[in-house]
Amino acid sequence: MDLFRAACIIRADSPAISDGILAVDQGRIAWVGRSLDAPRGTLHDLGHVAILPGLINAHTHLELTSFEGRIRRQPLWTWFDELLKLIRTSNFSSIGPDAIKKGAAQSLCAGVTCVADISRTGINVAALRDSPIRKVCFLELISGAMLPPNDAESLRAAVTQALAHQTEDILRIGISPHAPYTVSKFDLHAATHLALAWRLPIMMHFLESPEEADWLEGRGDLSAYLLARKLPTAHEEPPISVVAFLGASNLLATKPILAHVNYPPDTLVPLLADSGASVVFCPRAHDYFGHSPHRWRDLLAAGINVCLGTDSLASNESLSILDEMRFLARKAPGVESIELLRMGTVRAANALGMSDVIGDLQPGLMADFVTIPCDKNMAAIECVLQGDASVTGTWIAGHQVYSSAT
Repeated sequence: MDLFRAACIIRADSPAISDGILAVDQGRIAWVGRSLDAPRGTLHDLGHVAILPGLINAHTHLELTSFEGRIRRQPLWTWFDELLKLIRTSNFSSIGPDAIKKGAAQSLCAGVTCVADISRTGINVAALRDSPIRKVCFLELISGAMLPPNDAESLRAAVTQALAHQTEDILRIGISPHAPYTVSKFDLHAATHLALAWRLPIMMHFLESPEEADWLEGRGDLSAYLLARKLPTAHEEPPISVVAFLGASNLLATKPILAHVNYPPDTLVPLLADSGASVVFCPRAHDYFGHSPHRWRDLLAAGINVCLGTDSLASNESLSILDEMRFLARKAPGVESIELLRMGTVRAANALGMSDVIGDLQPGLMADFVTIPCDKNMAAIECVLQGDASVTGTWIAGHQVYSSAT
């Protein structure tokens, strides 16, 4: 066994351990405890650092990495228009794979060991195949789009092709119907059916803007926007309520991952809690777009599994979940630091259906972990979140995939 010693081992669901050892055997955690009680093995003394579980980015678009800093802060709808212009004028099909690889490398440097990545055409599957990062590659469906997947049939074909590359622990496939207003009723029902039949995770952008929230509640009017973009949903009857929309689509039966949920009505909260759905909050992207305060604490209190994502570098400054946790620690000082860690680790693993593989530092799980320097005079997790130290090392399945020293 390999024994990794650190000044502190911080776990999501158990007390921290001072002067701890993480024992790794064949890529899995075999034992965790104090150095004095450690089993025999090859010792790797990591110095005065904290070992944390590998961080999990539950919502990102790595293919937009090349657009970092190229779109100014502005409301979501005008941002969409600028993003589409960039995509159409940038030879996106050529630069997309390199952008994905670059984003994965940046994620590893930030201590992110697993990404839930959405790609418009599924190019992330091939682009990330040789990356050591764990990934759930979501194929995005937009009804009537210029490129597939753009209907139920092309989605099934794309997923079938992608599944040939799936490996149980390192690369999984998911489905992402983009948003309620960009996916037709028929296509959304087909997507949920496919996810249930093939036991695939499903992720959808949901209640991201006030306009979408109004539209889902039978108010407001997105028809001009949908007509201008020639989306099939422009010719469908709009929903009468969020609850009715979810019931008709059968989406909640999949225990979906709902990205953003910036504007949830009160009627939705108990429904999500009962369904087992997860919500991905992207704090810095939320701030970038100037949204109203997010109800993530209310959702957690209601029993909803809330985890963290970064969205893309087209609306964020980094792909670091550590940066997201530190941002929230500043904005919500009353929230327990360990809860913020859980949102970036075990809760994200639960959302992705991978809690039996990753998300914490417990025997039997894969040995995905990161190291961060810590101040011996502060409680460990508070030291990490209140400080500004960078990740010094990242390990996946017990193998080091990033070191700040190289």
